[in-house]
Amino acid sequence: MVKFGLDWTWMDFNYVKYSSVEEKYAYEDDFSGYEFGSGSGYDDSFGSEWPEEGEEDFNLDFGCHQLEYAMQIGPSITVNPIHHLKVSTYFRFQPSASIMLLDDEVYYGFVPFFNFGAAVAWKAISIGVEGRWGSTKYHGVSVDDEDDGYYYEGEDMEVSDLVDTFTQRMRTKSFRVYLSFRF
Repeated sequence: MVKFGLDWTWMDFNYVKYSSVEEKYAYEDDFSGYEFGSGSGYDDSFGSEWPEEGEEDFNLDFGCHQLEYAMQIGPSITVNPIHHLKVSTYFRFQPSASIMLLDDEVYYGFVPFFNFGAAVAWKAISIGVEGRWGSTKYHGVSVDDEDDGYYYEGEDMEVSDLVDTFTQRMRTKSFRVYLSFRF
């Protein structure tokens, strides 16, 4: 039996610990102006500043973690060859709330993902594979570790002097294998 349907997944939690992050940034070339290059990971140093003697160099290195909450909706096709065995394929739109921790920076934003996948289910337990892609503009916050000259007495330091806010456009592509329970 073949069934066509419209699926709605109301709760989808994801946690990812990335082993490396590919960064693309602009750099200045003496002959042709600005071009795009790519870094090899989140642990690359972009500067060659050495700490002065007696000065400690304190860098937070948490790696890259991402946590998401999402819902999914989209069409599906399900084949039921044997009594409780079901094989399905689907395409879904997945609006997500995403938080990403990259070393000492925290990014947050709304990410509209698209998913394409397949699953095999036996009664209520399902195993599947899925490809996801999406892009968004993340809002970011980091602790500003630059010395702003506030060592003088009588000057008040404000919160905006300690926290740096910015936006960063990021694209995400991923592949996952998952286990789900259908009720």
